[in-house]
Amino acid sequence: MAMKILVIEDDPDILEVISLSVRMGLPQAEIVSASLGRRGIEMLRELVPDIALLDLLLPDINGFEVLSEIRSFSNVPVIIITVKGDEMDRVRGLELGADDYIVKPFSHMELVARLRTVLRRAKAAETMLPATLERGGLWINFRSQEVKVHGREVNLTPTQYKLLCELATNSGRTLSQKALVERVWGEEFLNDANVVKVHMHRLRRKIGDNPKNPHTIITVPGKGYKFRAPE
Repeated sequence: MAMKILVIEDDPDILEVISLSVRMGLPQAEIVSASLGRRGIEMLRELVPDIALLDLLLPDINGFEVLSEIRSFSNVPVIIITVKGDEMDRVRGLELGADDYIVKPFSHMELVARLRTVLRRAKAAETMLPATLERGGLWINFRSQEVKVHGREVNLTPTQYKLLCELATNSGRTLSQKALVERVWGEEFLNDANVVKVHMHRLRRKIGDNPKNPHTIITVPGKGYKFRAPE
């Protein structure tokens, strides 16, 4: 079955550039498109593509709303493609669950490379993870993205969920800040020293782990963070 790529983009010139890039680098892929955000959401739900490319500036609703709606029912990888390149927009997009963020203009090679990277990452995660994971009092359902601690449902943002999964699936191992940033946010955030610290504080609070005296997500001074299953 051919790989299917959904492009949610209202600019026909950009759509043509994307189509050309995909034909050159991923000739086996099929492209389907939507020029409106709401139609894009419907198509993603109906077609379940392998990956989606999403513009933020759409005629009906903005791309952040589209992404938020998609993440309420689907884990399909999403790459944001937009002219909005400031840091706050990047952070917001990743917080809402985007897998990557590309600023226009971009080259054919960059787009194809990022598509391949995100697809490879998604495939690896799908084949490596079990349906559910239990670590002491923590329970994670990777298909539905449900998280419970001692039977209590915990509502996490997409970024907090990714962070918890990285730690829990590597239980007992110390993960460096660099490794966590690369896996959860991407290499462009390697110079942001606070991104892990801020999200770790919020994640600990949500799972009932006292940020001032944590027992589940342990800070290893000078090395990183280690997950210890809640008892």
